[in-house]
Amino acid sequence: MKRIILFRFHGYSEAYTSRLKSLIKLNPHIPIYGLYGGNKRAYNKIKKNFNQYFRNIYRIPVSNWRWRWKNGDLSINLWYKELGNKIDFDMVYIIEWDLLLFESVPKVYNHINKNSVGLTGLKILGEVEDKWDWTSEEPSKTEWKKLLQYVKKKFDYSKENYGCLGFGYCLPKKFIEKYSK
Repeated sequence: MKRIILFRFHGYSEAYTSRLKSLIKLNPHIPIYGLYGGNKRAYNKIKKNFNQYFRNIYRIPVSNWRWRWKNGDLSINLWYKELGNKIDFDMVYIIEWDLLLFESVPKVYNHINKNSVGLTGLKILGEVEDKWDWTSEEPSKTEWKKLLQYVKKKFDYSKENYGCLGFGYCLPKKFIEKYSK
């Protein structure tokens, strides 16, 4: 399997250096790409300080900081359309800056088939909907309701809704290709 890591981060922190060194030590043969959602003005400094750890650092080209922080799936979609589709890989592991791994990516995710999506913190949304920021607080609550109405109408969706705490999920390239369309 051809694996890559997409390290998602939002600013400048010394913690990134230790996380990246650990990822490299545990996964010396897996390329690491950066998905930067921080301030545009700081991007050159970020590239200067962290470029040595990444094959490429992609800056999310959206001006609203909350959008960049909140919409990891759409950020990955932008990354894929502009850069990821040119990379040879089967599976991408989305590692958030604050996730600390103590084993290599192949060991941590060895139970995930190369054609399967691996999600972290998967919950039936009905169990947490009134407590979860993304579905209980504005403006996210209204956005969620609009998205659900759209999916029900457009795709005749009527199944159970799930939520995912996405700090360490993995996505096959085939899935991202379809999602990007």
